[in-house]
Amino acid sequence: MSVPPWLSIPQGIGSCRNIASSWPWCGTATRWSVWLRWEWDESRKRRESQMESRFFRIKSRSLLSLKLQKKDSVVMTYVGDGGSSEGDFHEGLNLAGVQRAPVVFFLSNNQWAISTPRRVQSAAPSFALRAAGYGFPGVEVDGNDVLAVYSAASEAVERARAGEGPTLIESVTYRMSFHNTTDNPSLYEDPKQRDDASRRDPIDRVVKYLTRRGLWDEERDKETRASVRAEVDAALEKAAAFPVVTASQLFDHIYSELPERLRRQREELSSDGSQA
Repeated sequence: MSVPPWLSIPQGIGSCRNIASSWPWCGTATRWSVWLRWEWDESRKRRESQMESRFFRIKSRSLLSLKLQKKDSVVMTYVGDGGSSEGDFHEGLNLAGVQRAPVVFFLSNNQWAISTPRRVQSAAPSFALRAAGYGFPGVEVDGNDVLAVYSAASEAVERARAGEGPTLIESVTYRMSFHNTTDNPSLYEDPKQRDDASRRDPIDRVVKYLTRRGLWDEERDKETRASVRAEVDAALEKAAAFPVVTASQLFDHIYSELPERLRRQREELSSDGSQA
């Protein structure tokens, strides 16, 4: 699949040449372009984190309905270390704690909120400690240890199902790739950090463990990797086959009858050719 030009802009504040390939006009106004690029990045970061954390608040409310209906259900919901810095994340945890909702909050701490490092996101030594402020347990686990994560998650699910309320799990790991297609970690990441993290690769660790126990061999490894690759390729092809999203769809499924103000906005988008 081809990537739209606006998605291939390298991330970070830097010289104009870093963005010239995607912004041909960059050379005519370097300072303006870099400033605008920073503004675009910061806005994108805020939008991504806000969408992620607002889901927490919605999820906590839906979990309250499960409790009221006395259903034997537990929900596990996920957030990154960056999303946990948003206010909605804390509102969701607070509501879940007060209502003793059957939920497991799984926080994947990969040390980076796009280009923002873990050390400037919180003064607390562990994100898991935040749970105490909302009246339920927080657990920090080695996110590169598959069995440790499974054990912590299983215990948290059983707690929730037994009516003992939520658990916050902090899975400590490291992001080994870029955040998204606009990201360029070489602009802000210390290569030594990645080298150190590569020696703790969770897949390598679990493969070695299973091999020692006689549950894994080279043939099974090849079959599994080929099967996973085929599954991912099929999913990508299916996604690529979906109809192109248009700007006018922003107004769909919001109101039973579209207000006049929004109707005018939709007409303006259509008249500008943005619907195509």
